Amino acid sequence: MNNPADLAIVLDADGVAIRSEPFTVKLEKETGITKLQPFFRGVFRECVVGNLELRDILPEYLEDWGWKEGVDGFLDFWFQAENKPDRKLLNEVGQLRDQGAKLFLATNQERNRLAFMRDEMGFASLFHHCFASCEIGFRKPDLAFYEAIANDDRLKSCKRVVFFDDREENVDPARKMGWKGIVYRDIDDFLSWKRSNFD
Repeated sequence: MNNPADLAIVLDADGVAIRSEPFTVKLEKETGITKLQPFFRGVFRECVVGNLELRDILPEYLEDWGWKEGVDGFLDFWFQAENKPDRKLLNEVGQLRDQGAKLFLATNQERNRLAFMRDEMGFASLFHHCFASCEIGFRKPDLAFYEAIANDDRLKSCKRVVFFDDREENVDPARKMGWKGIVYRDIDDFLSWKRSNFD
């Protein structure tokens, strides 16, 4: 049996630690607002790497979209719609943490939702650290994102690193770092890995 104390488990957020449909689905159903993709594929990416503050750029877009409840109302709608941590998975990784494994989150995220994850979703107490693109300055799958994690002192003490992400393009750079990279579809992928290492 492997020793959990030698191990770092790194989880993606959306699609792994969080299992929700995009908030835009609920937004369209409840408000009819549909034209957000150009924003998220465009200027929002600057928020994700920490170059822009989301609250500063949202007002003009909200007006264009027809949202009437202000920036705070929009962010609250968004964050609450996606406030669905996978409790079963997090309980499983929590058991390994109790046995000495180090747990990390690795996410492409802007500052406001990152703070919500840490504080409101309880990730600050579950994970030893949340690595986020807005603080690192690079986003997955940029190799510099993974290098920043690998060079963090919290990870250097771990002999093994396993990385779970629901996108193959994000797992490939993890493998280049010498980590065990697993494309995550559902909890069975985690349980299969756990059984092969600790049962």
